[in-house]
Amino acid sequence: MPSDTLTAMSYDDAYAALEEAHKLLAYAHAAANTAEDKDLVFSAMTVIYEEMAAILRLSLEARSADYQALTPSFKAAAKRLEQVKREIDRIVKAVGLAAKIVGVLDRVLSLIP
Repeated sequence: MPSDTLTAMSYDDAYAALEEAHKLLAYAHAAANTAEDKDLVFSAMTVIYEEMAAILRLSLEARSADYQALTPSFKAAAKRLEQVKREIDRIVKAVGLAAKIVGVLDRVLSLIP
């Protein structure tokens, strides 16, 4: 679940974490063997992408403030992202990639209030 204590993070740092998660999840999507696993990973990629797009729409001045989740779908995505994190070892057989995904999803989950 999301962190009980959100740590302040800039929009630029949040975007970097989201971008890394999206990239690694794209690898997981390609490596997934079942349609159900591909759908699960793709749904996580979609909410992360929507949040990235919302950050890019902000003015440069606003992006210097502390990050706050912008899109309703991202705010509601904690359960889905936790599921991907729990099941990534089964979905992706490459242990190194799975470990990287778990780490970056921990960072992304810390962004959700």
